[in-house]
Amino acid sequence: MQAQASHWLQAQASHCLQAQASHCLQAQASHCLQAPASHCLQAQASHCQQAPASPSQQAPANPSPSETQKAFCLPHSGAKRRGPSASRRPSEVPMLIQRSIAAVSGCVASLALLSACPTPTSGGGTSANAAAIGLPQAEQGSGSPVAHIAGYQLTSGELQARINKQSAFTRARFKDPKEKQKFLENQVKFEVLAKEAAAKGYVSAPDVQDAIKKIIVQRLTREEFDKRLKPGDVTEADMKAYYEKNRDKYHKPEQVRLGVIGIDKGADADAAKARIQEARKEASLEGKLKDRQHFKQVVGKYSTHAATKKTGGDTRYQTQKDLEVLLGKQVADVGWGLTEINAVSDVIETDKAFFIVKRLGFQKERSRPFDKLRTHIKNTLNREARSAAFEAYVEELKTKYKVELFPEKLDEVRVLGTDKPTPMGNLPATHGMPDGHPPH
Repeated sequence: MQAQASHWLQAQASHCLQAQASHCLQAQASHCLQAPASHCLQAQASHCQQAPASPSQQAPANPSPSETQKAFCLPHSGAKRRGPSASRRPSEVPMLIQRSIAAVSGCVASLALLSACPTPTSGGGTSANAAAIGLPQAEQGSGSPVAHIAGYQLTSGELQARINKQSAFTRARFKDPKEKQKFLENQVKFEVLAKEAAAKGYVSAPDVQDAIKKIIVQRLTREEFDKRLKPGDVTEADMKAYYEKNRDKYHKPEQVRLGVIGIDKGADADAAKARIQEARKEASLEGKLKDRQHFKQVVGKYSTHAATKKTGGDTRYQTQKDLEVLLGKQVADVGWGLTEINAVSDVIETDKAFFIVKRLGFQKERSRPFDKLRTHIKNTLNREARSAAFEAYVEELKTKYKVELFPEKLDEVRVLGTDKPTPMGNLPATHGMPDGHPPH
């Protein structure tokens, strides 16, 4: 039985994280998080207070922040987390459930909080016989019941909504009644596991609460930025101004890639000249001109030119101006004048050193016109605007909630596997935030 359950959990995790993700995290979260969802808040608040949920109990129509935190079992100021799993150690968690949590961490919140909270229908109304165990109670869907689960009725309308959240490719399978039956059975498996997880107190587990926070933060940011910023806010003038400002990114002049061997004259110029001639002879061997590794070996053996020896003599692609800065005008001009790939120059003598250069590659001038970059630039400006709006919004919230930081206390923060406190610069800027945040 345990092996079968483990197998199903893995398959169900994939299903929830992919095809069902939109349904679990959007439609369900929207229903449960809207105010006046008293039936969603009621059972969860009762669970956090270790009191059995009762359909007759009603949460306040406009709950205060502390009441809302209780309803979702979120920690709040001056309150300690309560619930049957508050002191539960990992060793006490049944192995099967522990594996499922590890496999579906991104879907835990929907499993423990949202699965019994389907999208309400236009008819509204709370099911008279809904009896969620530590889970939010759901509004009754339309249609006939297709399953009874501890007093909760899964209706044909709810099942239809879940099926229609799948991709067109997946929906095509449900023309087969057997496939539709399998889908129903999988939904029932999901519901009973959710109820069992809630009954065992996993709703109040820290990792579950963290997942819930991520879902509601993601929903908040998405809706706020849909209101604050629209795609049409980026104008043609904005895009052209960005193009002109970043013209160098879209226009590349001719570039040459050279291999360089340089030997300082030092105290004995004649000896240095003899060595550069030996290097040229080895670099020009028949059958070795196309061998980049051979040239690197020659560089390692002879070159003393610090700027290029560490890269195996390779300058990478450079403009003529850039080569002049790197090698000096005299050497750059010789290298730019080579016309054939793998051609090796004669010995070049400067005031302080001897050089030979090899032409490794050439790139023609490249130019990308504005019309071909319009979509790219618009998307870039949208991302930048949304990021700026997000930061401004967070600053507003910091002021609203009177945030204070105490960076001097970061020395007390230790990271496993290290002996030193974590430097501030290494702290992830968006730790704990949901994927895709801020929204793009």
